[in-house]
Amino acid sequence: MGSMQIRSNEDPVSQSSFNERAEQLLPRIEYRLLVSPTDRLQAFQMRYEAYLREGTVEANDSQSFSDADDDLGNSYIFGVFLDGTLASSIRVHVAVAPDDCLPSARVFPDVLLPPLRSGRRIQDPTRFVLSEAVAGKIPEMPLLTLRTVWLLGEHFEVDMSLAAVRAEHRAFYMRTCGHKPVSDARPYPMLNKPIVCLSADFQTMKERNYQRFPFLRSTPQERAELLRPVRAAAHPAYRGSGTMSFLTAGAVSDALR
Repeated sequence: MGSMQIRSNEDPVSQSSFNERAEQLLPRIEYRLLVSPTDRLQAFQMRYEAYLREGTVEANDSQSFSDADDDLGNSYIFGVFLDGTLASSIRVHVAVAPDDCLPSARVFPDVLLPPLRSGRRIQDPTRFVLSEAVAGKIPEMPLLTLRTVWLLGEHFEVDMSLAAVRAEHRAFYMRTCGHKPVSDARPYPMLNKPIVCLSADFQTMKERNYQRFPFLRSTPQERAELLRPVRAAAHPAYRGSGTMSFLTAGAVSDALR
């Protein structure tokens, strides 16, 4: 995972400046749901490079990092492009039925299976990475990337939003997003470093963060366009159809003004 540098919640002036910078970046950003093998490979290679830099994985000959969870029907792999270049990526699984798979539920079954079986809709963001070009250099990119989590949460009307992250990133999610720890640190498949699980009530998190970070908001049009690929239509909660289409964040920024 990339560097989580944000102090905007500690000072109203710095928060205003942070929001202004994020708004200025939006016209340069394009969000894409990665479906083609070529696009997905870009994300897998970025994962590998980011994890290798942080010592989270060992070197391998393929110089990419993926797993079977990438191919699940409820998996959404996003790429965030800055000035046309892939700057970050995140994968989000959305469970809308008790038998839907969540990667984090295999590591934290005692915490996640009860709400999942009770019918709660849960989203599980993982594989969040930043390119070396932006990590630690553009402090707005982590939240601009996590904007996809709010987008999916709105679209699928989720109840819970998870964060399965390394212990050193826990403070970012607690302070900035409003998550609360729900587990101890545990080994995570394919990674060298232990992971903790945090959870947030999505509706509470949504309202809290829309007030603090207005650029996280999305329009129904943006959500429909971004999730339009036929691959997503197979998921029970999907409410769109058609062919691949993209909407730039700049257009969304203009619509929200």
